[in-house]
Amino acid sequence: MDAVKAEKITERSFEFMNRFGIILNNEVVIHQYNRALPISLDGLRKIELRKIRRYRRNSFVLSIGMALFITPFLFVFPKLYFFTLCATGIASVITAMFIREYDYRLLIMKKHEFITLKVDKGNKDDAKNIAIRINKKIKNMRESDTFK
Repeated sequence: MDAVKAEKITERSFEFMNRFGIILNNEVVIHQYNRALPISLDGLRKIELRKIRRYRRNSFVLSIGMALFITPFLFVFPKLYFFTLCATGIASVITAMFIREYDYRLLIMKKHEFITLKVDKGNKDDAKNIAIRINKKIKNMRESDTFK
């Protein structure tokens, strides 16, 4: 009975752990939004952390800038208001070009399915570190399987 317990402990012993997840011998447990998501390494092909640009705030500032720029041409305003609205509109359009916001997604590729998980900005470095370690582990598992 003690041998069975020892075997289960070594079978599930962890190799790496951080805030984002735990790498065990044959599975990965990802912690996301106060829940654990276990993923088996058997059918896993690759894991990537993707950086996706968000344009929501850019489009909002750009539309306000365009409205501010176009409004003086549609209505009659004194010259001071005309130039102030045009300058504010141009400044808003230029500001919209420099706004950069990103979402981070962890893409888990299995043989016949893809799993996408949203990653918080605070956990992006931990997620990247786990993805690198898992990919190395998958590569080592494949190499050891081919030489058997």
